[in-house]
Amino acid sequence: MKNNQRSIFSWVKLPLLAATLVLGAQVASAKDLPCTPQNQIALADITSRIIVVGELHGTNEIPAFFSGLACSLLREGKPLIVGLEVSTSLQENLNAYMDSDGGEAARKRLAESRFGKLEDSKGSLAMLKVLESLRNLRQAGATVAVTGFGLSYEAMLAPLSKEERMWPGEFELGSARNIETRARVYKKHTLLILTGLLHAGRIKGLPWDPEHEPMGYILQQRLPFYSIAFAFPPGGSFWGCKRAPGSGDVPQLTDKLVCGAYETLGQGKIDDGDTNKWIMLDRITASPPMGL
Repeated sequence: MKNNQRSIFSWVKLPLLAATLVLGAQVASAKDLPCTPQNQIALADITSRIIVVGELHGTNEIPAFFSGLACSLLREGKPLIVGLEVSTSLQENLNAYMDSDGGEAARKRLAESRFGKLEDSKGSLAMLKVLESLRNLRQAGATVAVTGFGLSYEAMLAPLSKEERMWPGEFELGSARNIETRARVYKKHTLLILTGLLHAGRIKGLPWDPEHEPMGYILQQRLPFYSIAFAFPPGGSFWGCKRAPGSGDVPQLTDKLVCGAYETLGQGKIDDGDTNKWIMLDRITASPPMGL
């Protein structure tokens, strides 16, 4: 039996969340938690304990909304797991900050970690504010933890040659499986997931790849979830990484990336039934990586 258990956990390869997810101090009332809730979604309209928020990475405004939604859920007394689109290999970085005092030394350690140095701004200054808010809430007695759900660095297959193409499905499949694992283990918790909009979709196919199966497409076949996306006008900015000029038509593992603040073309509301709720933003602004 022990050998079977060992093989199961070896297959899952998900680092443990902080122990204080289950045990912690209690506040007199969840309504007294020190945070500012969002006001654009009525929690009664959310029909699943898994909430997938599809974003444009590297902004200030979307993490701010996300933090407010976490506040709303925690103030309703819901135990919460917040999932970020980063590798599960970074779980120790996330746990260490959530267990810290949030002081200058703790922030410096996070900024200098692999999480803080993510060039695509998934570890941005805006995301630091999210983590700090969640850390404060847990200190105040809320039941909350943060998890990465992306593939572990160890699980990613090394290319056989420099010409090997990426298969985006590797990330989508691994992410869906990791989210499902957390949901199956923490059956009484709400899971609040932040991921790129293309990963969040329930509909199979992309204009350039009709066979592509997004994380949301895979996850919905296993567990129901409620989805949120954002609409915003052109002219704002975001921090991201683009393939360098001269890259081929098909992305390669060896492609050089150019990361920085870019102007956004805007995002309109799409009425295709893929998204349960669209949040309207007046403008978005870029948030750089905290490790810069």
